[in-house]
Amino acid sequence: MASEDIKNLIKNAVDVKKQQIGFIQDEIVIADDDKSFYDEAIEKIERHIFEEIEDVHRSFIDIQTAYQNRIDSPCRTDLFWRYVGYEDPIGERVTKRYNFRCTRLQATPYSNNVGIGTTSGTPTLEKLNPDGTGTSEPLTNSTIGFDQRNLYGLKYYEEPFNEDIGDTLIGSFIGTCSIGSTEITIMNFADDTTKYEAGQIISRCTKDGVLIIDPVKITEVGIGTLTVDLEPVGIASTEATVNIIKTNVAVGDSAFAPESDNSLVSFRVIADPNEFLKKRKKFQIGFNKDPFNDQVLSIATTSTIGTGKSVFLIQNGVTKKQAEWNTGDAFKRNSDLEQYIFEPVVGPGRIYFKLGFDEKPILFNGDDAEEGDIRTSDNRFPPEIENFYEALPSCSSSINNAITDAIGISTTKETALIDNESVNQTLLVASNALREQRNNISLKIFGMRKILGSENDDIDTQDALGSILEDPTILDVIDD
Repeated sequence: MASEDIKNLIKNAVDVKKQQIGFIQDEIVIADDDKSFYDEAIEKIERHIFEEIEDVHRSFIDIQTAYQNRIDSPCRTDLFWRYVGYEDPIGERVTKRYNFRCTRLQATPYSNNVGIGTTSGTPTLEKLNPDGTGTSEPLTNSTIGFDQRNLYGLKYYEEPFNEDIGDTLIGSFIGTCSIGSTEITIMNFADDTTKYEAGQIISRCTKDGVLIIDPVKITEVGIGTLTVDLEPVGIASTEATVNIIKTNVAVGDSAFAPESDNSLVSFRVIADPNEFLKKRKKFQIGFNKDPFNDQVLSIATTSTIGTGKSVFLIQNGVTKKQAEWNTGDAFKRNSDLEQYIFEPVVGPGRIYFKLGFDEKPILFNGDDAEEGDIRTSDNRFPPEIENFYEALPSCSSSINNAITDAIGISTTKETALIDNESVNQTLLVASNALREQRNNISLKIFGMRKILGSENDDIDTQDALGSILEDPTILDVIDD
């Protein structure tokens, strides 16, 4: 009968495809084993460089400690008078009254809600100097009283084709959450987060202590929306609607945008491997999956050493440690035919050395001012005779020598890390050369995985047809 012939054709076609799938899966495993030799060599090279970077960063911390010891000595202070607003004339007082608050140096953005009186104060950080002049800087990243040093890091470019065969990366996002909560806010436009679904796993967080139970699964997406300011994450300059996701377990720590060190917290999302690695569908990906997008840029951590398609040593002071984008967007043009979408910038961050000041803030009666104290003046820039500051004693030679020695040791280590003739530069060249060979294997594996996806789609289609042909009504018509 015609229906039986068709069923046999379907069965034979499915059997052949299953054999082909088994063969391709074996070839993927063999290719991945070849790739493992490159994986091991690359990981060893970059762990060496990573440890050199960490050693330089430890020397930065030694400098930071030496400067802080000078503050604590105390031949320097980290307090200063900050202009915070004025009060208009009132009653018998016919002049404005200018207000100054004793403020402690901080490397994170200063609050702009400091107005005292009838005005809202100033949106900048303005330090009153001992000579009565003022020094103004933006609230964010002010360097008044600080020396800044940019940290080093290994910057990775990662694309779908170079993911491990057991890696089921969906994407990554900058997020915020509160300790003990099961809700995470995705700091991106709601329309740009549709790829995240229930059942996916949050496999990694750039802030230690946030993910404390494994696995952290997404149970719901879009349980609510929130209007937030996306400017701190560099996505928009205005408020926008974002999505909130719910997880199966509570987070172990809070995540803010930005953190106290100006960094941003990223979350990495993968598909559930238990759903991914099943029988004939093992290793498969969609046939139309782009091997090159979305591209993820990140800074190496101890758990990601050796990943990515390429690596570079950078030092740019940027605190955003991970971002992703579609590289094709770089070819988009606005109405003026100008490029308007660029590669996102990531970086390893920065460290601040608190230099402090050699004159301490004092009250009107000559007592030392404490953080939060207020002084007033009838002058916007008070003359020196008003005595807002008092000179501190000179620092001892041991205090100064400790700073000099720490800087000298750090400079030696930093030079060894970045010198063009250094071992590390040679190792980076070797690592990228090894990556080129690994990338070729990865592209081959990616192509085979796409074929698996296509073959499995065909089998699913054939199985669906076979189910349809079990309908007696259809069989009667075919066999009539």
